[in-house]
Amino acid sequence: WRLNTSMPVSTMNCATCSPSISTTPETNTMSLKQPHEKNSTAGAFLTVDTMVVDDIPLVMPLETLSFPTPWSPLSYKQDLLKNDLSHYWVIRNVAPSCALPPLLAYGGYWILGEEAHISTIASHPDDRRCKLGEWLLLKLMADARQHGAREVTLEVRVSNAAAIGLYLSLGFQEVGIRKQYYSSTWARPAEDALLLTIFALDEGRIWLPLVQRAADVEARSRQQLLARCG
Repeated sequence: WRLNTSMPVSTMNCATCSPSISTTPETNTMSLKQPHEKNSTAGAFLTVDTMVVDDIPLVMPLETLSFPTPWSPLSYKQDLLKNDLSHYWVIRNVAPSCALPPLLAYGGYWILGEEAHISTIASHPDDRRCKLGEWLLLKLMADARQHGAREVTLEVRVSNAAAIGLYLSLGFQEVGIRKQYYSSTWARPAEDALLLTIFALDEGRIWLPLVQRAADVEARSRQQLLARCG
């Protein structure tokens, strides 16, 4: 899940960009714990929090594990400090007694009028069966919705059947192909990207099932990681 940053912001997803019209999303919001809020349920050692510059050293090991062409620490610093369109979130382990790393997943999006574009999302390969990526994606969508987004767009490699299946199950629709979107590297050849969008996030028929799914995914992630906490 990675935005091709060689593409100018003004041209990203130009086929589906919406005009910037002020809207107020419905009051149904996703129930996710705020940073360091006490939680009596299993998995209280995990929090979902906004990314800060001090997180970058913790992000970079996951970045290099997850992407053949990792972004630099400076790229993240500039996005966090100078790009008002960008929003980044992380899943933290805040329990000193827990053997898991202090940062388990991270992701971000850019808000472009009524559209949010997922720029990146990653978790440690060892944790990917714990659904941290799905949990964080749903959090990004909830945050984007609160910032006025009515649709969310992302790219995925055409060969990544598992990820495509997840996105379609969440309600994303195939809206196009970006030819040779992913550049060739030592590890893999150049590849097309499938462009996916979920529409009408301001409508309850679309949003409310995602609220329930987010709660279910969060509970499952917490339970699975609690078993590994040590």
